[in-house]
Amino acid sequence: MNIAVFGGSGFIFRQVMRYGIERNHNMVCIDLNEPKFELPGMIYVRANVATEKGTEYAFSTAEEMLKEKGLEGKIDAVANGIAILSYTKSVDKLYVPNVITARNIALASMDRNAFLVHMSGVAVQGVSNPTPLLEEYPLDPIEPYGITKALSELEVYSAVKSGLQAIILRANGVVGPECLGTMILNMFDTVKKQPIVPLPSTLNSYVNTMDIGKAIIFAIENSEIFSGPSWEFHDRIYNICDKQPLTDAEVFRHLMKRIPSDFPFGLRLKVKAPGKYGLLATGLLTEVISKITGGQPALPYNLAKLVYASHCQSREKFEKVFEKNGFRMEFNSTEDSLDHVVKWLYYNYWKESPATDF
Repeated sequence: MNIAVFGGSGFIFRQVMRYGIERNHNMVCIDLNEPKFELPGMIYVRANVATEKGTEYAFSTAEEMLKEKGLEGKIDAVANGIAILSYTKSVDKLYVPNVITARNIALASMDRNAFLVHMSGVAVQGVSNPTPLLEEYPLDPIEPYGITKALSELEVYSAVKSGLQAIILRANGVVGPECLGTMILNMFDTVKKQPIVPLPSTLNSYVNTMDIGKAIIFAIENSEIFSGPSWEFHDRIYNICDKQPLTDAEVFRHLMKRIPSDFPFGLRLKVKAPGKYGLLATGLLTEVISKITGGQPALPYNLAKLVYASHCQSREKFEKVFEKNGFRMEFNSTEDSLDHVVKWLYYNYWKESPATDF
């Protein structure tokens, strides 16, 4: 199959590229940023899909490049991972990269009768819904990133009602290798480089980028499972997460077993994380400090508004549709997934051998 991967150079969707290549698909990475990895047979198209013209250029160029390789010049399926994950930007700043691009890609996919997998996250459901989060719970975002991702989901569904075949995957705590420059790296660096480690009691679902990549290719290969009339909005949405949620304290305790502290004598203070109002106050304080110093806030206020609440997801629908039809996660547990990331960080980021044998 010919698969166009929008955002294929990024942290998550490079795994879509890798798994698609492993499955012998013809993979086209469409991104403003040139990928910092090489895969056999991969095609790269630099394009800005913030406009309809730019989106048409991306698709038509991909199709021409496929023809130049002696392949059929038709895009069969599309994976969309384009978004700016920011808790400091306004809705106005995020609207084009998160909403307009989703609309353009969905409509162009529909015009080509290409199956679409769109990536989203639990920020669209805010903090008001009970856990575990079900796909049918209402959209209730409380900050700009969540608002624009919710709008992106509605753009996809609008195209679905006009004939597009598509699904939306929602994730929460995404971890994975090659995480340099991402927000998730802070969690690992805190354990290794900071003398104080917080132990939050919030219960969250996690998933590895490798499992997201594998699930997206599975959905594309088995698109008939998801094809059908324009069902209700939530019928097109699937949570993706590991089998068992963990409290953030459990995550940090597991990482501390794998990553000794860099401080003398292994100094490490484990402290109870602040509650809702403490987190909100911390968020406001770090925003003020960042404005004075010109740096990035350690805990943006908009992120603080989210992380005080648990975001564990229901897997029931994923199990009934994906796993019942043969899909298997790469990792058996979040602990296994974290171990894989820790090993990658030791060899590729910290440039040392793992301190413990695991």
